[in-house]
Amino acid sequence: LTDASGRLTGWRSAAPLPSPRFHHASVHHAGHVYVLGGLDRGRASRAVFRARLTAGGELGAWLSLDSLPAPRSH
Repeated sequence: LTDASGRLTGWRSAAPLPSPRFHHASVHHAGHVYVLGGLDRGRASRAVFRARLTAGGELGAWLSLDSLPAPRSH
């Protein structure tokens, strides 16, 4: 969570990703958080997920988007 100046004020549990993920890329753009690729059960993934991030730092539900052209991780 953030205050009006954007300073981090705390953590809160949010909706989990549709599948486990690590060694992925993450980016914030135009009010959304994107998770791209990464390892899913030890294999590189093509998955792309997006969730809306509010001005107050609340994360919405994750949506699956079109996949990457090839698996990516690290």
